[in-house]
Parts: sequence; structure tokens; C-alpha cells
Amino acid sequence: MITTLTMNPAIDLALRIEQWQPRIKLRAEAPRRFPGGGGINCARVIQRLGGEALALYAAGGPEGARLEEMLAAAGIDGRRVDIEAPTRQSVTLEISAEEESYHIVPPGASLERREWQRCLAALEEQLASGSQYLILSGSLPGGVPAGFYARATEISRREGVPVALDTSGTALEHALHERVDLVKPNRQELSRLGGKPEHPEACARRLIDQGAARIVVITLGAEGVLLATQDDVTRLPVPDVEPVSLLGAGDSLLGACVLALSRGAAPQEACRWGAAAAAATGLTAGTRLFHRHQVERLYRRAELQKTPAHSRASGGSE
Repeated sequence: MITTLTMNPAIDLALRIEQWQPRIKLRAEAPRRFPGGGGINCARVIQRLGGEALALYAAGGPEGARLEEMLAAAGIDGRRVDIEAPTRQSVTLEISAEEESYHIVPPGASLERREWQRCLAALEEQLASGSQYLILSGSLPGGVPAGFYARATEISRREGVPVALDTSGTALEHALHERVDLVKPNRQELSRLGGKPEHPEACARRLIDQGAARIVVITLGAEGVLLATQDDVTRLPVPDVEPVSLLGAGDSLLGACVLALSRGAAPQEACRWGAAAAAATGLTAGTRLFHRHQVERLYRRAELQKTPAHSRASGGSE
């Protein structure tokens, strides 16, 4: 069982139109709705790849009830922590003529102190019942302190459960002070971690050397994925595919990577599974998930490239 925590979930509404034209009524195809939010997306990925996940999430209002129904209908084990404010809805607009999509994300519900404290209590109870991994993924909604993920990491460490983290801003900085097992920043987040986006290897090594994380996975867009551990730094090129959409690729990478780690895979192999899942997600429009056979095919095509020794030595200073 892998537990995921989503503090700022959403119902993703996907609309497809033929082409964009201003000042006229645009008719869309029948809308599609998907459960969304970082941790929930990771749980969907884990389930799609044959793993077992429990999605713990904060939700409220009629939208929260609808989200709960959607997870149940998808066969995803979920545990809802009730809040007063309604759960947000995001919109993905797909334009057929342009083969482009746009993701519009409103701010999430604001939580009261008692509500986010209930989330921590529910997390502690869930981890005590047994989990192989905890995934903390997504933004924190209003009212939730920046140190929330750090508190969740502390709880997880007491229960002996490793933590994978994917968030941004001060929430990311606070959590790394508690030392996670895996962190997945993107290039834009490196500057907040004391590194330079053009030198991701040096930033990854610094996080390892400082003990902030045991495994660092940095997503570099078209340049692939950088994996750093205490033993090595490797680069994994993106599988050669023509992406339709990049939405959900990061969650797919994290979910697949953690699932592989929970099954005993080495970090390099787990990262290959993650890169394959991210590329497969890029083949689908909007927030729809990949097909499992696509991931397996792309995994076989993935190759690791070790960082040259001279780059490793010179990357320590910026």
C-alpha cells in the first residue's frame, strides 16, 4: 500500500472545441471529468500500473462529494477528510485545430486550523495501519501553514514510512529540513533550493550532501530527467515521442517511480519507469492517463547516461 496525501484536490473538467474564435459562442464536445490534484493523480498512476494506493485528501461541499464518488467509480481507495469550503474545479480546454490544450487552475479552498490538523491526524492513523511509502504531492491551500508537509514528514518518519515529496515554494523548503527519501523538483524550483537552473547536477548533489533527500529526481523538460543518489548522478533522456500534452506528466513520473521503489527496484530502474510513465502520459490529451502497455514499451526504450567524471568534479561549485 502506498499512501498519497492531497491537500488541494480538484475536479478536472475537460472541454474540447474545434477552434478558438473570440466574441462568438464556442460549442464544446460532451465534457469529461477526472479526479485531480497531485497525490490523487499519483494514486491513479499507481493503480493503472497494477499497484495499490490509498488517496487521503481534504474535500468539501457538493464538489467534494462528487470527487469522492469519482474516485470510488474509478476503483481508487480513498479516504476523505471533510472541510467546510467547496473543492475547486479546474478546466482543461483542448483545441482540436491547434492540437493544443490549456489548463486553468483556480485557487483551492481555504482550510481552518482544526481542518488541517484533522488531516495530520488522519495521516498518522493511516500510516500506523501500514504503508510502504507516503507521497506528499501538490500545492497547499490557503490557511495551511508552509510547514505542513514538514509536519507530515515528521509523522511519517516516526512510523518508519519513507516519504516522496513534490511541491514548491516555502512548503518545499520546510519539508526538506525534515529530510525526505525522494524529492522531485523541476528546473524552475532549483533557485529556491540554492541552486542555478543551468547547473542542476550541482544542486542535486548539494541536496544529497546536505542530507535533505536520499534520492533527487529533477525534471528538465525536453532534456530529460536527472537522478542523483549518494553513489551517482545519472541522466535519463526523454523517450522519443511527440507529446500531445504535458499535463500530469510530473505526477505520472512520481507515481511510477515510487511504485517501482516500493517493489524493490533500484533508484535507476525506478527512474526509468517514471520517465516512461511521464512520456506515455504525454501521448494522451488533457488529464487523461496513459495505457499500461505504452509505459512498458517506453520503459524498454529508456537508457541511462552517467554524468561524466569531470562534470561531477567541476559541478560542486557554482
